[in-house]
Amino acid sequence: MKDVAPDQIFKRHGGLRWHVLFILSNGPKRGVDLMDSIERASWGFWRPSPGTIYPLLKALENEGLVAKKDGFYRLTEVGSSTIGLGQGSSGAEADIPHKLEKSVNELESYIDYLEDMKEYLGDLKPRIIEISARLVQLCNSLQKREKKGKE
Repeated sequence: MKDVAPDQIFKRHGGLRWHVLFILSNGPKRGVDLMDSIERASWGFWRPSPGTIYPLLKALENEGLVAKKDGFYRLTEVGSSTIGLGQGSSGAEADIPHKLEKSVNELESYIDYLEDMKEYLGDLKPRIIEISARLVQLCNSLQKREKKGKE
């Protein structure tokens, strides 16, 4: 099976976008600082190019999620609430059902992908069995909760 390129790990499902927003949640940064931080986070496997990071920052700025001042990008209030850092925890808590639904949808998509690629999964079978067992445990736990709720 072909290895996934490190840059693809961050780009999938808007990963780079969210990574940049998360980094900015720790304080203002220049574009080059973001590139350095992402390179460190990937253990040196990938450093986004200026042609990747600056257009992304411009898009985030246009969406009102970040603002640029004196060469430094910072999260706006909208950007903070987008990643769950708004006032109090109620905003983040209200978003939990949406995040869970999205996670289950992604899980289903990955299962579809693995089904398509099953001829390449031989070495991964033990891990897939382990993950499957964890999903069964989760389902059993949910069923027990439902039964307790009905009693």
